[in-house]
Amino acid sequence: MIAPGEARLLVNQANLRLSTGVAGNPDRPLRRALCLEPALLAAIERLLLILKASGDIAGADRVAGWLISVGSNDEAAGLIERAVLADELGEADRATRLLNQGFRATVRAGRDCVDLLGAARRIGGEGAQLSMIRRILCAMPDNRQAARELARTPDLRDLAEFDWIKSILTRLCLALPLDPVVQNSAGVAHEAFGRDEAALECHERAAILNPGFSAAIFNVGVRARYAGDFERARRWFRRALTISPRDRIFQYNLGHVLLATGGGEAGLPLYEERWWAGRGHSHRRAAPDPSFAQPPWEDAAPGPDREPLLIWGEQGIGDEIWFAGYAPRLFADYPTILECDPRLVTLFERSGLASSVVPRTDPPHAATGGAGRQIAAGSLPLLANTRSQGSATPAPRGYLVADDARAAVYRARLSAMGAGRTIGVSWRSRKPVSSQSFEAALRYWRPIFEIENAVFVNLQYDATRSEMEWMREQFGVRLACFEDLDPFNDIDGLAALMSVLDHVISIANVNVALCHGLGRSCHVALRRYQEDWRFLRDRSASCWLPDSHLYWPENLEERLAPWENVFSRIADGIGS
Repeated sequence: MIAPGEARLLVNQANLRLSTGVAGNPDRPLRRALCLEPALLAAIERLLLILKASGDIAGADRVAGWLISVGSNDEAAGLIERAVLADELGEADRATRLLNQGFRATVRAGRDCVDLLGAARRIGGEGAQLSMIRRILCAMPDNRQAARELARTPDLRDLAEFDWIKSILTRLCLALPLDPVVQNSAGVAHEAFGRDEAALECHERAAILNPGFSAAIFNVGVRARYAGDFERARRWFRRALTISPRDRIFQYNLGHVLLATGGGEAGLPLYEERWWAGRGHSHRRAAPDPSFAQPPWEDAAPGPDREPLLIWGEQGIGDEIWFAGYAPRLFADYPTILECDPRLVTLFERSGLASSVVPRTDPPHAATGGAGRQIAAGSLPLLANTRSQGSATPAPRGYLVADDARAAVYRARLSAMGAGRTIGVSWRSRKPVSSQSFEAALRYWRPIFEIENAVFVNLQYDATRSEMEWMREQFGVRLACFEDLDPFNDIDGLAALMSVLDHVISIANVNVALCHGLGRSCHVALRRYQEDWRFLRDRSASCWLPDSHLYWPENLEERLAPWENVFSRIADGIGS
């Protein structure tokens, strides 16, 4: 005869064994309880947890099926649980089928969908989760949880279905006007489509709705920076950091703004967070997964027996040229190995920037293995700033040595073209990340090409024949192009040519760094927002590029059409 409540007493016994560690297998009393009361949900649910914890996935799957068959109060939860278990058993088709049944049960019950979305992501990754969000929002348009999960999706603008995501977020922004997460992510959607004012409005609304929402506060700062208001950006970044002081993306962006506005001493330490902030797009990395095994350089412990220091270039080729100038300043009396873009090896070797210069290869050049310590080239300015009697500014300049023989050939060829000043021009920048590429359209260059008694020389590595023909028809000028020079691959030859020019006019690209390294002046046409902090904001000169003349848009009208008057001022500057 079964005593009343005996099955529940057995469940309590199992719970006691689990909570106190009393000897005995906790699933035995549960199985006995289920023999007495096969539909006892408490026993089924507890047994399911124990089997999952012990790794008996097949057993857990059978118990989950039992849970559904006895009429659980939450059919959807049981189906979702079985879908995850089926996936762990490698039964992908059954997992998908059960997940779909769980979705339908969720919609019928009008229950929350957090576990459904988590299961979709676990079974099929981010794409499956995004698809499930879409299904939920089609079935339950005002489902707040699905909306918030959509809003939290990382890198929204990179997703193939971004058009749909944008429309959903815009609709949800109206449907859920008091939800800061949705408002903030709607701002991200607007950003990707160039709707800056709408993006800023959404981010500001999110920050007002939740004054502790550091991501929204940070995004307001980002919009201010892209608008060219660096002082406002700095205030918002600092505010975000008061809420989330350890957020490395926030730290990096504050450092970027400080460096761009002359705050190098405070900005350089924060610039070290670039690795964790996902910035730089480098072939090599210092963290979180270092490219080299050697310990980092420390002045207090330079390495045993003066083993060479490995300095490795990072980011773009212009960055490599600029950072490399600090190597001889810091390590003139110490053996160094400088790893760089293969196109720079000849130029760097002639310039004596390191004891040994090797090309960046995969796997790394054998010589790099002989180094005792290593440092990223982008960290050299900070090292210069932290040394006693040292400083990162003014940045080293004139440290590159051009090929005299090739320079003489170019000088002679330019002289044969006639009298007048020689002016090199470059109007485009191609970046590894396409969204960061930009150009100053040739139609804005008229004031430059109207300079009298001048020979214009092409420095643009990807100039096209149609561009050359267009300039001849519109401005009546022929750019001198040297067919035997490839400005993209032959950086040594490009440096030789630039070393004999009277002037260089360029947007922010590798030509600016080459002029800086050669100690030659460069007239730099700048747009409203420049990613590179070395162009000090709204100043005509920079301690990071002391030989460059900087031309920023001066007013709102110029910032809306940034190149119109910039080139007029450059022409006036060269004329004077």
